[in-house]
Amino acid sequence: MRIKALRLACIILIASVFPGAARRDNFKQEMRFGAEAAQRGLWREAAFRWEKILKTDPDNARAHNNLAVASESLGQFDRARKEYEEARRLAPDNKEIRNNYESFQELCRTIKTCGGEAPVPSGQGTANPSPSPGDAGTAPLPAPEGGTPLPSPSPGGV
Repeated sequence: MRIKALRLACIILIASVFPGAARRDNFKQEMRFGAEAAQRGLWREAAFRWEKILKTDPDNARAHNNLAVASESLGQFDRARKEYEEARRLAPDNKEIRNNYESFQELCRTIKTCGGEAPVPSGQGTANPSPSPGDAGTAPLPAPEGGTPLPSPSPGGV
């Protein structure tokens, strides 16, 4: 009887560990897919991946930052502002998020259309912000449609 109870306890322990590991692997995979889509300029796909992460982890500052970058690149400035502000609220000391938000604010001052959802002219709005692939370990993201390379994503988790 004691051995059965011990086996049951071990099974429960193992079962509780694997779902957590699977969630972490899924998180990393979604972050990686999103970053790869962004590198190719597939901003809608990237946004889809980061939205998927936020459904299960709404307090993930990196995913909010990345969704803000995608929204900005799609010309969805109201949404970008909301996502940047949420990322800043969740991780006020994160330098990458702060830099991306400041670049976004500068873009808004320059093009003066951040109050609406007008599309961004080609090459604007994507030169400074950079999505974070999480622990994907990818190289710096190239700027879409030419321009200067985007800053390297920061490793680690928020």
